[in-house]
Amino acid sequence: KIHEDTEVCASARSMAYAAITQLRSFRTFVEPILQCHKDLKLVGAYADAVLGSGLIYFQTFLAAGLELDPLLESKLLHIEELCRNIGRLGFLTTFQVSRQFSLNLRIRTENPTEFQGEAFREEEALSKMNSKARKMALRDSSSFRLQLAFVFWNEDTMTQMLKRLVDYPLKDPLVARLHNRLCFTGLAAFALGKREGCESFLKLGQNCLSHFGHLTKHGSVNAKPVYLFMLAMKGPSREAFKKAIDACAEANMIHLEAMANERP
Repeated sequence: KIHEDTEVCASARSMAYAAITQLRSFRTFVEPILQCHKDLKLVGAYADAVLGSGLIYFQTFLAAGLELDPLLESKLLHIEELCRNIGRLGFLTTFQVSRQFSLNLRIRTENPTEFQGEAFREEEALSKMNSKARKMALRDSSSFRLQLAFVFWNEDTMTQMLKRLVDYPLKDPLVARLHNRLCFTGLAAFALGKREGCESFLKLGQNCLSHFGHLTKHGSVNAKPVYLFMLAMKGPSREAFKKAIDACAEANMIHLEAMANERP
């Protein structure tokens, strides 16, 4: 009975989260989602609910632009151990990729856009997966590497990751994960779209822009800064970037504000 109740509770919370995050900032949900994850563990909820809430927590943390640190990585490491203990290898890969992303951002390496570190070694891990698992892992790994490439401005990696991601559908039941993927897909697509041989990226960028434009029109506080940042990348001007920077600052999306400040 407890397991049935917690499954219903987890589903209800997921639906409420998906709806409310369109109107309230990701930042306001970070701690409540973490508490939800802890509560589900405490009452012995079914494994996918526990792991799913942990995944939503990290993606929301990232979408909010909060500072990545060793404490967050220790939480991810703990969840990785849980994944191993209960045999959830798909979830394990997702959390390993997430932790490697955090490490690459925090610790200086020769090539911060590559995943060849202590948490996740991309080429080695992908070679051991079947086609279905590999497709899912590539989506997550490529999304994170695309964000790193945009942050560190590595155009070769941006190009490679956009080519990987172009055929993935522009939908995902995890709101924050979709937000993160389409945000940097659109930004990178417009950054490279006018370069020779990269014209096809403009369509991908426009699809991402339309997604955030639709959400902005319907009042999403999380979509507006991304939408204006993409518009500035699509048609660069001092005024366009000022609007984007102001919107990012107003939404307290410090990471996007910093990136937008670097582009003009």
